[in-house]
Amino acid sequence: MKVTFVCPGDEMLGIGYMSAVLKQNGHRTDLVFDPRLLQDSLLSRTFLTRYLTLDADQMVSRILETEPDLVAFTATTNTILWAFGIARQLKKMAPGIPIIFGGPHVTAVPERVIDREFVDFVCIGPGEQALLKLVEALDGGGDAGDIKGIWYKRDGRVAAGEGISRIDDLDQLPFPDKELFYDQLPFYKDPYVIVSSRGCPFSCSYCLQSMYTHLYRQCGAKPYQRRSVDNVIGELVQAKARWGMRSVKFFDDLFAFHKGWLRDFCRQYRERIGLPFRCSLHPAVVDEEILEMLKGAGAYTLTVGVESANPEMLREILNRKGSYERMKESLRLMKRSRIYFSVDHIFGLPGEREEDHRLATRLYNDIRPNNILLYWLVYYPKTDIIKHGLDAGLISEKDVALIEEGRGHISYKHAQEGLYREAYPYYILFNFLPLKLIPRSMISWMVKKNLVRLFRWPMFTVVIKQFFDSLDPRSSRNEQLRKTLHLYRYVLGQRRSTRRRQLRKDEGGGGDRPCATRP
Repeated sequence: MKVTFVCPGDEMLGIGYMSAVLKQNGHRTDLVFDPRLLQDSLLSRTFLTRYLTLDADQMVSRILETEPDLVAFTATTNTILWAFGIARQLKKMAPGIPIIFGGPHVTAVPERVIDREFVDFVCIGPGEQALLKLVEALDGGGDAGDIKGIWYKRDGRVAAGEGISRIDDLDQLPFPDKELFYDQLPFYKDPYVIVSSRGCPFSCSYCLQSMYTHLYRQCGAKPYQRRSVDNVIGELVQAKARWGMRSVKFFDDLFAFHKGWLRDFCRQYRERIGLPFRCSLHPAVVDEEILEMLKGAGAYTLTVGVESANPEMLREILNRKGSYERMKESLRLMKRSRIYFSVDHIFGLPGEREEDHRLATRLYNDIRPNNILLYWLVYYPKTDIIKHGLDAGLISEKDVALIEEGRGHISYKHAQEGLYREAYPYYILFNFLPLKLIPRSMISWMVKKNLVRLFRWPMFTVVIKQFFDSLDPRSSRNEQLRKTLHLYRYVLGQRRSTRRRQLRKDEGGGGDRPCATRP
């Protein structure tokens, strides 16, 4: 069978793994990619973004050109409506081609996705074995039967395979099918994106991992798994020989966790790979030994989640493990290590007050990280933070339903005008604080006198500052800028191809028309 994956925004390793498993078992795969340029940026509502957006008709035309036997959509909460629009149009054009949906949003609320008339199957949890079994069943002329993790429609009703399709040993999976992306998007080769684990040993309330943790435990599966060092290094050795990448990005939720694993990894990585890499850490596990191992192996950029400087918020609302004092000491160690590091910070948390912003200002003024990556809280379906948002009156039950349907706001900062106005000067300050333009003593004095609210500079100043961030190769924004430039050329190329196809059809009196059904 031929499976065509439809993917938005970025390389998705889950798709690469599913494609590798299908190919290993004699099936064919293809990819239709939509960059969704600038969709989640400050420029999302501009003419430029609309011009760079591929519409549903263009996407459907590209899908049909691959001649699929099954079309697989992967969607998050902020891309589910995009996927629905394309799938709806695809079903109109080719009603005989089955459509399956998977991904984090689908796993959280499968009942809301399978209810759509254009969706034939949904997959919850890991997709490698579940999708393979579905493809084999369809290839043999049967139906989904009772495949774990697969929901489908039978006689007008929804049927569901029990539980999820567990993967008990990540080493048994083939390496992800990178060619699926690289053939169309060769710039994704650098940095080479890889995961050494799945899940997270923590379960922060705002993170989709809290949803996955509950689901996996209910199904008797491990919410956190790690590949062996030999398996990870084996993939990187193969990738280095084949694609000659210059750097590596570990996309794990938490990279450095078990010291024994990390010690063996750093030794082998330094000896056999020797490329600079970036990864994410949790402040509860950072210590001097871990930082020395990472630096010695070639880590050049680290990202660590702080999220809030309020100890009660961290403990009671965010379910962040470790004490505030431990977190602050971890940041000091990272500063002392001289490795470039960014911290994540979230605004709009339930129960947040201006005093929380002042606490964060004191923390960041003292540490002065290389960058502060700022976010407004996003409520993802079935995450634990939703209860706190309801209790604080920041969202309603109606909002929860909209979030689960994919029609809610990506964040609610514009619906929470009071909180947004209060947070805005701190948002401006945190963007510029790493530049050290203002002495620590002056920032401390401004916090004491409650003068931080004077930082109401216009938003374009942040855009300028973030542009200069993107010029630093250690910054995550540098990677994003390079990708955006490549994707811009990719979209223009797709538009030129579409125009050429349309001209050929016009000159040929209409040309070939795609089949409306498949056998």
